[in-house]
Order: sequence, then structure tokens, then C-alpha cells
Amino acid sequence: MAGHIMAMVRRLDVEPTELPTNAVHLHFRGRTVSAKTCKVYEDSRKAFARWLDNGASIFRDGGPKRIIEYADEDVAAFHKRLCTSKSETTADRYAHQVAMIAREAGKAARDLTEDDLYDHIQDRDDKNMRSRGRALRANSVTAKLSAMRAFLRFMHLPDITRDVREEINLAGRDEAHTPPIPKETLKFLLDCAQLDAQDSAREVAETGKRARTMLLLGSTSGLRIHEILLIGRESLVWRDGVAYLELNKTKSGRRLPSVYQRASAQVVADLTENYRRKEAVCPSDWTPRKAAEWLVAFAIKHGVTGLRSHMLRARFGTSLYRETGKDIIAVKIYMRHKDIGTTQRYVVIEEDDPAHDVAFSLGSDWTATPPREVTPPTSIPAPTRPQESLTTATAPRKGTRSQRVPIAPSGTA
Repeated sequence: MAGHIMAMVRRLDVEPTELPTNAVHLHFRGRTVSAKTCKVYEDSRKAFARWLDNGASIFRDGGPKRIIEYADEDVAAFHKRLCTSKSETTADRYAHQVAMIAREAGKAARDLTEDDLYDHIQDRDDKNMRSRGRALRANSVTAKLSAMRAFLRFMHLPDITRDVREEINLAGRDEAHTPPIPKETLKFLLDCAQLDAQDSAREVAETGKRARTMLLLGSTSGLRIHEILLIGRESLVWRDGVAYLELNKTKSGRRLPSVYQRASAQVVADLTENYRRKEAVCPSDWTPRKAAEWLVAFAIKHGVTGLRSHMLRARFGTSLYRETGKDIIAVKIYMRHKDIGTTQRYVVIEEDDPAHDVAFSLGSDWTATPPREVTPPTSIPAPTRPQESLTTATAPRKGTRSQRVPIAPSGTA
């Protein structure tokens, strides 16, 4: 963003704070440029204007530097001290964590107690369960505790994070299992997407075509949501008569050495029949978050709730695990995981679960023409904690310290 701002400043010969609203038009006037480039520059100009409105108007190292002001003087001093010893990103993150805990507790940061810190983590834990269906990751809890401990050390106050860390069960939090999307639900969504793709309305047809491709890429090829954004017809490559998807870019679009992921017959047929050359599955301005939300909205539109994009990848891992004769090492290689523990979170090992009895290739019946009328399956149940909810298990703390129930990780007994 800083480079875009400085380029416009030099070309228009104005001060950064005096950039006009039509700076992008004036900057590219008389030159040929794509609409995407203009949009990127305009987004940078708007973001810079917002920074100026917030009182941040100084420059450092050739780029705009945002000034963060904290109402609490202790937090402001803590942030200033961190900037001298740590990176600016780390300083902002630590100070923001402390300020957020103090704001929610309604106290000054120096007056925070052990109960305030525990309540904050508990509230975030419950909110994450409601929105994402899982408890906070262990690294998220550790980040909050580390920020608070650094602030207390800076203020020469007693450490209140030690007891909280012992009461919160961090062990196994990152081992939370990602359930695969049930076979019936996935088949129903594929049928709905195919029906929408045959609709006479162009917008509905485009939505159905995109949804079907995204569902197939996630469930039969195991692609992550940010990898789906980079897939198009030209991503298909053939090696020794086998179809692969070429993955050679990061989330930010930076080019990397090519990685080849297995492409199922359904994916090959879908990409070759429904997409033109150099046509991508998703719009170029989509982010992974927007793509995931779009896919969830498509499922809700057809009466299926509780879907998460990683449930498609879990379907891939579970199906492949059963087809390879329960070879977890092969699944790890296909899913491109560094740690086998991560692979185990995507695999359902139980043999007597009929909902997961589906071949890796999905079978030929999945590509058959769907019926004209389909009945939506039961919504995906939200995961529940094995323990009692902390909202009801922990009594309000007013004056006296009540007994706490340790926060259990999602997916553990």
C-alpha cells in the first residue's frame, strides 16, 4: 500500500495528506492499465484516507505508519516500550490484547485480576464454539496469556497468568477433530448445484456451476479453500496418463515450485466441460474468507446449516483413509501435511459409521443426473462439548471467588 501512495504522490507532486479523491484517475491518465490495477490503487488510497482520519499522518521508512492511541496510559506506555525491543506488529498485538481484556472488564489494565483474565478467555471460548463449532486454539490462548504476562512484568506486578494457565486445559486443544461432511449431505448439495447450473437465469447458473466445482475440489481432491481460489481449467495437467491439479501459488499469489495434487474423474469432467481456457473457478477479487462464507451461504440457501469448508477436506481424508486400507501415511502424503497428528484430526477411524462409508472416487452414481426434486437432509449438527457449558457451570463472581470448571478442548472426552 505504501508503494502505491508514494507513486501517486511523486507523479502528482503533492503532499501525501493532500491526495485528491481522483488521484488514481490522474495517476494513470494517458496510460493503459487494467481495471484490477486501478482497483488496487483505489483501495490503497481509501485505506490511507482512513488512516489520516484516525490521526495517523506520519511517514517512516518511505511508507505510512499508523499511530495507535490507547486510552489507558499504562497500555500506551507498554506499547511504546515494546516498539523499542520487538517488531511493530508484535507490539500492536500485545498491547491490543491487554487493552481488550481491560475494556471488557471495565477496569484499568493495572487493576485486572485473575478472574478477569479467566472470564475473558471463557467468553472468547464460548463465542468461538458458537460461531466456528470449536474451542479456541491453544496458540490463541497462549498469545493472550503471553501478552498479559509481558504487561504485568512491565508494570512490576504479580503474575496472575500462572494459575489461569493451569486451570485452562491447553493439552489437546489443537487435536480437535474436524468432522467430515456426511455423504448424504454432500450428495444433496452436489445435486442442488447441478440443478442450479441448468437454470435459465444466468446468475443462478453461474452460482450452481461454481458451487459444484468447489464442492468437488474440496471433497474429492482435498484442496484447501485458498487453493480452490487459484484453480482453473489450465490447472489440469497430465502425467503418465493421470490427471493432476497443479498448485504453484501461495495465498497471496506468490509463485512457488509446483505441487501436483490428484484430480478425481469428476473434477476433470467438471473443469473441462464447464470452464473456458484461463477461466478461474472463483472471481479474482475473492479472499479465502469470502469464498468460505459464500460456500456456507450456498448451503444455507438449500436448507443445510452447520457446513464449514474444512469438512470437505475431512471427507477427502476419511474416504482416502478407508480406500487405502487405513494407511495413514499415504493419507498424510496426499493431504500434504507436515505432521501426522494433523492428518489424524481429519480422519474418522471408526469402522461402523455408515455415514462415512463412501469410496474415495465418490462412485459413478454421483455424476448421474439428479432428480428434479430433492429433499434436503438433516442439518449438520453443531459439535457439543462433553462437559457442561461454562456459562451454566461457573457461577457469577461477585465479591467471592467461586470454584471453576476447567475449559475442556473441543473433541475430547
